[in-house]
Amino acid sequence: MEQFDGAARHDGLKVLVAEEDARLRRIVRLNLEREGFATLEAASLSECESALRQCPVGLVIISSQLPGFDGRRFSEWLRAQSPLNPIPVVVLSFEPEDRVLTFPLRFAAFRQKPFDPDDLVGQVSSLMRTA
Repeated sequence: MEQFDGAARHDGLKVLVAEEDARLRRIVRLNLEREGFATLEAASLSECESALRQCPVGLVIISSQLPGFDGRRFSEWLRAQSPLNPIPVVVLSFEPEDRVLTFPLRFAAFRQKPFDPDDLVGQVSSLMRTA
């Protein structure tokens, strides 16, 4: 597999991993970094929104179980932060019915927990190339 510097390849944009489960957040982060992506972490919605205000982010991976998460409000808030350059969002959830959030709220993708971290990294790579 080709190794690359994700930060350099994506103009310094980072992948923000917003996940309430510290162990899962770490697994996702380590897999992304192994493939060269620069990452940020958030354990709550407020940490996620703060990171998005402070750092250039190219993609958000967010858990629908994140404390305070409301898909519609987050989608509207994120579009208001970056109206000209929408930031792709991958939603993670244990609930298969959360998949219906993806299209109407303009989220880029949905992954049901548990998921294969390598598949998620592949999806992130694809979304970052097209963003």
